[in-house]
Amino acid sequence: MLKRLNLFAAFVFFILKLTAQAPKQIALTDVIVVDVEKGQLIKNQVVIINGNRIEDIIPLTSKPNLANYQVIPGNGNYLMPGLIDSHLHLFYYIKSNKWEQLKLTFKLMLANGITGIREAGASVYTQEMISLRDSLDKKYFPGPRMYVSGITTTSNLKKFQVSAYSDLVDTFSKIGVNGIKIKFTNLKETIEIIDAAKRHHLKVYGHTANSWRNEPSNIQGDFTREAIDHGISGVMHTGGYVPVGNNKLPSGPEPVFSNESKRWEDWWLYFDALWLYAADSAEQNLINNMISKKVWLEPTFSVESHPMSYAELIRKKALQYYFYPDSSLIQGYPFPKGGQLDTARQAFRRKQLFVKKFYDAGGLLLAGTDGSLYGSDLRDELFYLATAGIPIAAVIKIVTYNNALALGWLNDMGTVTKGKLANLILLKNDPLQDLSSLEKIEAVFSNGNYYSKKTIDSWVEEIKKQALKEKEKK
Repeated sequence: MLKRLNLFAAFVFFILKLTAQAPKQIALTDVIVVDVEKGQLIKNQVVIINGNRIEDIIPLTSKPNLANYQVIPGNGNYLMPGLIDSHLHLFYYIKSNKWEQLKLTFKLMLANGITGIREAGASVYTQEMISLRDSLDKKYFPGPRMYVSGITTTSNLKKFQVSAYSDLVDTFSKIGVNGIKIKFTNLKETIEIIDAAKRHHLKVYGHTANSWRNEPSNIQGDFTREAIDHGISGVMHTGGYVPVGNNKLPSGPEPVFSNESKRWEDWWLYFDALWLYAADSAEQNLINNMISKKVWLEPTFSVESHPMSYAELIRKKALQYYFYPDSSLIQGYPFPKGGQLDTARQAFRRKQLFVKKFYDAGGLLLAGTDGSLYGSDLRDELFYLATAGIPIAAVIKIVTYNNALALGWLNDMGTVTKGKLANLILLKNDPLQDLSSLEKIEAVFSNGNYYSKKTIDSWVEEIKKQALKEKEKK
């Protein structure tokens, strides 16, 4: 306990020693505003930013008086809402007291156009993450807006000295989380969590299957349908709840799967491969149920692609901004070969088909990565959504408008609109036509603060140098 208190004290000191930045009144001239909701472009606009919000958007042809503003030429570039990654984990930086690395990580996110994130479970460091969120809101240092999840695990039951999940939800509400994530729970516990969260008007989302607590008739430990019926808000990932219906399934690697299994890699691949046994009718029923109850789906393709994309992953340019040994990025994943690899690729493609069906039926898709290569992972996620058959303009809407809607941020983020926060990115090329346009960022606005390409480039070099130093230490 004393160690945790000392860690938290160090965190508070880290926050207090920082200096807030005060944004100026800015006029961003001659920009093409990207209307992500409608998939349209609005040319020749002037965007006025006052403090941290968009004060007005007016046609350049109206020749506005900009004498009292810091004028920033847009040069005909494309202005769109900042990207939102709806699934990240940052607790390792807190656990390891890596505050300077965390600050650089936030800069890396902004440099990649990410101006909003959901921290999807901070282990036992929820309070520290809330303090970090509040410091970002106060602009103590550059970084994205943050949404903090309270994760319902046995570790947090112990941490907060409560015995019931409902009491844990009460505690999370009291300390100020934004939402509740379920993981490693069963149906009974999940219902208890949802009921408690409803009393506090908190959304519940997460893992709707627990294969560690399975039974012969339900090898996946799947309770997705029941969780949807009881009021869950969203389903994360595409694994563990394959709608197999009455289809006969192949035998697993062992007679019984548990968290003590020595063949976890084979079991991982087995559960993924169950998508090849999905029943069309059961799949459609699941989709219809999710849409009728307004339950969103967050596929996290970028992380779920790891078992089939080891060679590409280890060669990523983004690894030069990664503070830890490259091999650590792929620890904990199976890496199949031969026939297993072929099956893994087929299963991944089948997941993409499920997501495309969900999109075509009108479902609300989110873009979250569950990754550690901030920016690169999100672009991968968007690529996999696009290769699933979702139009590029719709993918751009997913990573901005949809994510903001699901996080309850739509009044403040998700579109370039008068009155909303100035969380924006300026791009050289049209993002509605080519997703690679997201790599050509000319400027970023975060909570009203303006960061030029020169500033962004200097951040990237700083991060690259520090990452190299860290790797040389190891």
